[in-house]
Amino acid sequence: MPASVKTELVRAKTDKADARLIARYCQMHRPAPWVPPTDEIVTLQALVQRLDDLLGLHNMENNRLETAEAAAQPSIEAVLVTINQQIDTVRRQIQEHIDDHPDLKSQKKRLLSIPGIGDNTTATLLAFISPLERFHSAKQLVAYAGFNPRIRQSGQWAGKTLIAKTGNVLLRKALYMPALTAKRYNPVITVFCDRLIAPGKRPMQVIIAAMRKLLHIAYGVLKSGQPFDPEKALA
Repeated sequence: MPASVKTELVRAKTDKADARLIARYCQMHRPAPWVPPTDEIVTLQALVQRLDDLLGLHNMENNRLETAEAAAQPSIEAVLVTINQQIDTVRRQIQEHIDDHPDLKSQKKRLLSIPGIGDNTTATLLAFISPLERFHSAKQLVAYAGFNPRIRQSGQWAGKTLIAKTGNVLLRKALYMPALTAKRYNPVITVFCDRLIAPGKRPMQVIIAAMRKLLHIAYGVLKSGQPFDPEKALA
């Protein structure tokens, strides 16, 4: 049951009760109107989601292959061949779809100017942060991706500060490997991570911060319409 229902001690679950609850919520919080994604974004989202499904299946079958008896291995290997073919097909569909739409193609070019971000990450970013206009700041986008901190504190006690993990899980998955790469090869991320390592931040804290920073940079290049410029970012 949603928290808003619990706080009002609502026990009835009917269409009329739900409608009144939604009306009160909208009156209180004034949420922005929902903007449906365009057809090309809906298609891109479907392809990116399918690719993620296939990669998950690939990992599962690979794990099975490592422990399978010899009699079962040919079947698993045959399935892996099919999955790999489908992965290649969907990846090609994604890139062709982006290249067929001028706006997506130009946005892709700007995102690829960021060291650490490649074709797969670009596709996920374009699929799930469009339209960018619904985010009034990079901070909102970070919250949407679930990278905002979840602070736990009561009196003198304070628990570990973790990321919220609410929001789009595919965005978080897509930025993990790019953050590792950017930590080494993106001068802005390298300097940023070194500043965090110096006072003793844990490795995973540093990587999560790098993922968040990459998302800030991606928002910046898409918002400005300009490619990534490390000299300006370090200034």
